[in-house]
Amino acid sequence: MNGAKQVVIIDDDDDDCSFLQLGLEQWRPGISINRFVSGDEFINSQLWQEPHNKFNVILLELILPGEDGLAWLRQFLAHECCQGTPIVMYSCLGVDPELCKQAGAAEYLHKPCSMLELKQVADRIWTNWLAD
Repeated sequence: MNGAKQVVIIDDDDDDCSFLQLGLEQWRPGISINRFVSGDEFINSQLWQEPHNKFNVILLELILPGEDGLAWLRQFLAHECCQGTPIVMYSCLGVDPELCKQAGAAEYLHKPCSMLELKQVADRIWTNWLAD
């Protein structure tokens, strides 16, 4: 793996993925973004299977077709490749952010969010979790 921060976005909505990717790339140049439409696609990917891969941030949609984002959150946090990896949950539902944080999420974004809100969350993640 090169020195770039590895970001994983898991969401079935291409517009949401593009928005998140655009914002993150704007404020954090040099990151490597990997997009997946489901938790299943992510854990079946070569990226997940490679033992040397380390993900620096995972952005996870709470509601995916036929999948439970909180269950994926717990599964990711329990897996060795995600130990210490901040996971940002997001959703358009009126979910209490504390529910996600109690389950282990580092941050929560209500969507649609503004670029400013995304930047604030990205800044907190980089400051609190990824400072070199």
